[in-house]
Amino acid sequence: MSEAGPLARLDRATQLLAEARTVDEVKLIRDQAEAARVYARERDLGLQAQNHAAEIKLRAERRLGEILSDMPKQHGARGLGTREGVESQADTPPRLADLGISKGESSRFQQIAKIPEPVFEQHVAEAKAAERELTTAAVVRLAAERQRDEDIAIADGVFEAAFANPANPGAELRIQQSHLRTSFEKALVRAADLISLKPPALARVLDRSEVNAAERFIERFERWRDELRAELAQPIRAVE
Repeated sequence: MSEAGPLARLDRATQLLAEARTVDEVKLIRDQAEAARVYARERDLGLQAQNHAAEIKLRAERRLGEILSDMPKQHGARGLGTREGVESQADTPPRLADLGISKGESSRFQQIAKIPEPVFEQHVAEAKAAERELTTAAVVRLAAERQRDEDIAIADGVFEAAFANPANPGAELRIQQSHLRTSFEKALVRAADLISLKPPALARVLDRSEVNAAERFIERFERWRDELRAELAQPIRAVE
């Protein structure tokens, strides 16, 4: 096998990825790109060659996430929810195990797919320009950070509306909406996790901007808590 063997096939892989429509097709490209990435690293062919393979791997994982997100989901074992408990083989959505994909991989791929295309492209371009290694882990962290920021922004928006007008029915309705309620609960859980950690431990993993953001969130939470306590202390009002 020549030194350029696995890497030479990447140009063809890029073309095939643009044409691929099924999980099997995209997964094959992803696996080939990963093999080429490992080959480049182990043979010390340089970061540029390694990142070339890693970029194709990431694009394939992003495409897999898009396909998996659009696929019908399994409804559980024993045909629950189907007519007479029986579902034809043709109508049964494939299981992840049948596709050769683990639950963890499926979750990571779909997280990557949720990153807006301009943000994804910027991350790839910046990593290459800065001569940083392109990795799936870094892109998943980017996705998690964006989701965290979105959750906190939504919760902050609900808090802001409530503070602006304590009797604002719009804020109450927004909290009742399922997707906002999920974000609201996530934000509260994260706040609880944050303040349960010892400051010396936090100082090792947070920078000043993150601490400032946490302080602002906690201040808002405290005001909200105090107002909620005051409301709960009021006599029960008759329903008009």
